[in-house]
Amino acid sequence: MTMIAVGFALALIFLGLADGFHNQMIRNAVRLGSGNLTVEHADYPDEPSNDKLVADASALREGIWAVPGIRNVSERIIVTGLIYTADNAAGVAILGVDPASDMTRKSLEPEIFEGRYLKDDEKRGVLIGADLARRLKTSVGGKAVVTAQDASGQISSQLVRVRGIFRTGISELDGNLAQVSLPLARTLLGVSRGATQLAIFVENEKHQARIKKQIEPLVTSPEAAVFDWEDVMPDLVLFVQMDNAGTYIFMGIIMVVVALGILNTVLMSVLERTREFGLMVALGMEPRRLIGLVLLETTLLSVVSLGCGAILGFGAHRYFAAYGLDMGFASQEQLTMAGTVVDSVLYSELAPLRVLLLVGIVFSVTLAVGIYPAIRASRVDPVRAIAKFQ
Repeated sequence: MTMIAVGFALALIFLGLADGFHNQMIRNAVRLGSGNLTVEHADYPDEPSNDKLVADASALREGIWAVPGIRNVSERIIVTGLIYTADNAAGVAILGVDPASDMTRKSLEPEIFEGRYLKDDEKRGVLIGADLARRLKTSVGGKAVVTAQDASGQISSQLVRVRGIFRTGISELDGNLAQVSLPLARTLLGVSRGATQLAIFVENEKHQARIKKQIEPLVTSPEAAVFDWEDVMPDLVLFVQMDNAGTYIFMGIIMVVVALGILNTVLMSVLERTREFGLMVALGMEPRRLIGLVLLETTLLSVVSLGCGAILGFGAHRYFAAYGLDMGFASQEQLTMAGTVVDSVLYSELAPLRVLLLVGIVFSVTLAVGIYPAIRASRVDPVRAIAKFQ
C-alpha cells in the first residue's frame, strides 16, 4: 500500500511541476512575443516578407477590441533590416509599435538599465538590447542608421538615436531587436497605413479558442488570417511536446514500480492464504467468486492507497503552488529555452482532467496486476492445499 501511495504522490507532484513549467514558459512567450492570437498576412508565418501587410489593420483593431475577453490589441510593423553606427553594423528585427499602448512596454521597460523607454511622440528614437549595443559600440544618445527593403522593394534608410538599452536575458531579444515607433517603421517601409500583424492578448487563455472563433468573421480580407500562438511559435510547441514525452516516460517508470509492488503484495497475500482458499473451494465456493474476492481486496487496496497518495500529492502541490520550487540555485543567469524565459521559481499547476486520467491509469494498473493472483487463487487444488499446510 505504501508503494502505491508514494508512487501516486510522486506522479502528482511531478505532473504538477511539469505542467506549471510548461504554462510559465507559454505565458512568458506570449507576453514577450506576438500575443495569444495574431492577425497576419496568410503567407507571413511561412514566408516572412516586408511587403506582406494587413492593409485594414487599424479598422480591424477597433472591431477586435469589441470582442469580450480581449486584454489588448496592438498594431505592429516587423521589418528585417540592418542597423549600423560609425563603428559597426548588425542585422536586426526592427519592431515598430505604439509606445503608449503596446504590451511590449510592460515587458521591456522594467528591463531598461540605461536610458528610457520610447515616448508616445517619439519620431527618431530606437530601443535596443544590451548585446546589440555592445556589438554596435554605442550607448544612450548615440546615432545609428536603420536600413531595410521597403514594401516596393527599394532600399530605405532612417536616422535614429538610441534612447534606451535593455537586458532581458534572452539572446534573441538582447542581440537582435531594435524597437522604434510605429510611424517611423511605416516611413521605413514607405507605407502610410497597415501593419505586419495585430498582436492580440486575451484576459483568460482558457477562452482563446472561443475568442479566435469570434475574431475570424471580422477578418474579411482574403489575404489575412488569424493564428494561434502555436502557429507562430512552433519551436516552443515542439519543446513542450518533447518535454511531455519525457514526463510520460518518467510516469511510466513510476507505474511499473507501482505495478511490481502491487503484484508482490497481492501475490504474497494469496500464497500465504492457500489453505484458506483450499478450504473455501472444498466447501463449495465457485472459482469466479474467489476471483471476485481477490479483485475486491485489490480494489480496496487501490482505493485506500490512492487516498493516502492524494493527501501527500495534493499537499505537496498546494505548497509548490503557493510558494514555488526555487530553481535559482541552478544558475545565476536568466535561463532561456525555446526562445523564451524560464522563471527561476517553478510553481505547480494541476489540470483536473490530467489528475482524473492519472487516477484512472493507477486504478487500472492496480486491477490489471491483481488479475494473475486472483486466477491463481481460483485454481488452487483443495486437497493439496489442505494437506500441504496441515
